Amino acid sequence: MTSGSPQPLRLAGTVWQVQPGWEHVLFDQHGLRLAQWLAAGEASPVKEGAGRVVYRVDLPETQLYLKCYRLRGLRATSRTLLLRSPARREHRAARELIQRSVPTSVPLAWGERRTLGLASEHFFVTQAISGAITLADYVDNVLPRLAPQQQCRARREIPVALARFCAALHQAGIYHDDLHLGNILIRTAMDHGGADGIELYLIDLPRVRVGKPLDWPQSRHNLVMLHSDWGRHVSRTERWRFWRAYLAARPELQLGDPRILAADLTARSRCYALRLARSRDKRVLRTNRSFLVQRCQRGTLWSIQGLPPEVGEMLLAGPEAWLRLAGHRIVKLSHRSMVVRVDLTPSSGACQAAFKRYRTPSLVKRLLSMVRESRARRAWRMGHALLARGIATPRPLAAFEPRAPLALGESYLAAEWLPGAMNLHEYLWQLAELPAAQRAQQCRLLATALGRLLAKLHWWNASHADLKACNILVADGQGDVQTALVDVESVRFYRHLSLARRARDLARLAASLQAHPWVTRTDRLRFLRAYVGGLPATAQRDWRNHWQLIRGFAARIVGRFARRGQIVA
Repeated sequence: MTSGSPQPLRLAGTVWQVQPGWEHVLFDQHGLRLAQWLAAGEASPVKEGAGRVVYRVDLPETQLYLKCYRLRGLRATSRTLLLRSPARREHRAARELIQRSVPTSVPLAWGERRTLGLASEHFFVTQAISGAITLADYVDNVLPRLAPQQQCRARREIPVALARFCAALHQAGIYHDDLHLGNILIRTAMDHGGADGIELYLIDLPRVRVGKPLDWPQSRHNLVMLHSDWGRHVSRTERWRFWRAYLAARPELQLGDPRILAADLTARSRCYALRLARSRDKRVLRTNRSFLVQRCQRGTLWSIQGLPPEVGEMLLAGPEAWLRLAGHRIVKLSHRSMVVRVDLTPSSGACQAAFKRYRTPSLVKRLLSMVRESRARRAWRMGHALLARGIATPRPLAAFEPRAPLALGESYLAAEWLPGAMNLHEYLWQLAELPAAQRAQQCRLLATALGRLLAKLHWWNASHADLKACNILVADGQGDVQTALVDVESVRFYRHLSLARRARDLARLAASLQAHPWVTRTDRLRFLRAYVGGLPATAQRDWRNHWQLIRGFAARIVGRFARRGQIVA
């Protein structure tokens, strides 16, 4: 039904190219049936972005995906004039991939609607691949729920299947300029045994380039893109299994030592991931599909999309009202900040959040706050930057920065409330009351989880300048320990994170654990081994060297507090 060349069709001002036999499925006398599908509940948006909406259409006879491109602005219009519409490019790339035996979704139609001679809307329709999901969804949601034996088998076979798929792409001359797990579909039939039971498909093709078989520099750049996303979800063994399978599928490359090349690929992937993450960090300060910015005479409000409207109205009208309403639920009170637990929807109380007021006691710092970023805005940026990198922290929901004449040095932040979580001090005090065997078991889990969290923080070249037990949350449930960072306005990203700076972060945490003398050297060593194991391959990973540096810095911190007559928090 999809064989043959596309046939031209003009309906309701839109010029279409349609595969023979699909006209009655996609169109009526008024054009595309999108309005009918939406009204009948057969179509629903699955992805929305600036200038593009993707719909899934569930029809009785089949399932479709419809992409609607809406060009906004002179830049997008001029790009279309030079490079043709993205729908047309994707349709051409899909047909080219099918001719080269590369698995992808079957293209059914594409169309352009023009206004004053310029293309204003584009449409691209494909047939859904039954039973397939994105590889990102599979790795994040399906794989962790498999039985241990099935999960182990999948972790062995998926890297091999993915390597063979990438090798086939590159041998066919296919270069995908946005190759990540979200643009690869997977359909498994694990009962058949072996990697042949895994089917992979390439999607999202507007930026695909088709030509001669890729040489090593082009192939390496494509693999760097993929590994910057996929490589952080897998172990070194799985990365090595991928690399061996890729080389076996492309013997014509005639490369050197595979271990040296694998190390180079890992280093390049990390640099690419760091650069890509930095380029995306400023999105939280603009209105887009994920975030909303509102400005008024009282100040500026940044919030996530979908936040209850009354929350934004209350923050814009007067955030002090929340502090008065939740004054009996104070979580933290100091001369610089105040944290209370509030209900985001006061009528139902269904969702709770931590609401924090930042205040600057120093007159000089209050005056400086007129020209520099507020602490709430910084916490808003850093919180979402950490979450984008997979580092656990309560998700910031909104941040409010009053205008300088109204409140010098004050700002406000609302973040998700983590039920059942407590800071590290409270958790360790509870562990001290348990029987020795149970306490040792929980401490092992805690040391491993905390080591991995801080290793991930430093993997991304981020440093927490106030890394103490009070700023680490611990949630314990069903034999699993989860850790998260708070007070993230003290986080800073660096181009290069030195060993000394990493050791100072850990030394501040080690000094704060002086309040728990029952924490043994074995517990600290277990934490350090888990931490060192999560560092990038290019970093120093000798735990003995780390131990000596941390001990020296921790002794200085404890001595400094003792000279001031203060207790290490």
